[in-house]
Amino acid sequence: MNDFMNNKNTVHKFKFIQVRRMAGPGKPNIVRFIGDVKFEDLPEDISAEPNVRTTDDLDTGRRKKVYQKVKETADQQEENPFSKGLFGYRNQGITILAKEVTKIGDNEYRVRVPKHDISFGILDGKHSYNLIHETRKERIDNGLQVPDEHVTVKIIMGCEPEESQLIAEGLNTTMQVAEQSLINNRNGFDWIKNVFKDKTYEKKIAYTENEIDKDVDIRDIVTLINCLNMDDYPLTSEDYTHPIQSYTSKSTVLRKYQNETEKFKKAEYILTDILKLYDTIRHDWPIEDKKDGARTGGKRYVDNKSKGKYNFPFIDKKSDNRLSKGCAMAILSAFRVLIEEKNGKYQWVGGFDNVERIWKKAIPRIVKTTRREGENQKNNPQSMAKNDGFWDKLVIQLSMISDRTEIWEIVE
Repeated sequence: MNDFMNNKNTVHKFKFIQVRRMAGPGKPNIVRFIGDVKFEDLPEDISAEPNVRTTDDLDTGRRKKVYQKVKETADQQEENPFSKGLFGYRNQGITILAKEVTKIGDNEYRVRVPKHDISFGILDGKHSYNLIHETRKERIDNGLQVPDEHVTVKIIMGCEPEESQLIAEGLNTTMQVAEQSLINNRNGFDWIKNVFKDKTYEKKIAYTENEIDKDVDIRDIVTLINCLNMDDYPLTSEDYTHPIQSYTSKSTVLRKYQNETEKFKKAEYILTDILKLYDTIRHDWPIEDKKDGARTGGKRYVDNKSKGKYNFPFIDKKSDNRLSKGCAMAILSAFRVLIEEKNGKYQWVGGFDNVERIWKKAIPRIVKTTRREGENQKNNPQSMAKNDGFWDKLVIQLSMISDRTEIWEIVE
């Protein structure tokens, strides 16, 4: 019923009702195991490190509704015979990225899922996983039988870190897209549309999921604004934090935008500058990196295009290379040292000309800092972007270079 082995809770025994092993078409390194597991046999304490949602992504009301559905499935078995056994058909299932899968018997497997490693764990279905265990525990505690239900489990083995991140993002977009359209239908993005009026990229922004021909997703713009959110991430005390969630969970940031739009609107007067700075960071970093003969090919945190070029819509440029999104967000966020609030709106200390001057002055040191972080994190862009120590170093550097001593004394 529970974990088969307890090697720091990394090895779990899966007892399937039925299971199939499939090699991935087009990706021979990836192997999938897809099968059905009874509620009572679902292992506990599986890591959810790579899941791009957080446990707060479902607000309390929605989470109660999902939980109630799981409970109803169990309760209805006694009242409605047609509902029995249907949970697995009504639920999208659980997807897990494993390091190792070993067959130990008929439909039984030993699955290794390391903890505290963003490359392994539950990619999708974490909420279903938690709610199944909550339901199971509640019924056992009350002397009731565990529901005779199953859930579909997909175990993926052999992914590279970049592949797992892309899979996780793809599996978790449904909720974000739905909310994106709802916000747009309620005119929640109108202030952004007004800022972009008459800009060259005005028509390139996708505000709903149907605008697949557009270059820029509004969700990405919202996360970039959050990178410079001085209300939630001020640099005024030693216990300051960083907006790493801008990289790890678009859905969390989008929900925050929906509930706290006024915080984001404080960036109204500098929004176009934020986008220009972000594109500039991604565009300029590889160029500076090559100045001393360095090669970008070995750096997984630099994207390389063999055919065509990357577009940088906010600075109207193209290039074969660009800095990864997460690293660029960390650098962008460090420019909080040059933001101040006046009359309820953010503005740049010394204007945006000063920001551009500081960037040109800081880029050699920022490139070196990024390289060192890459070496420490085995060039894994996900690990780099999630390491708050990296964000700390960037804030310290920019506060020193920009002579913001009052901030440097706090963050150093």
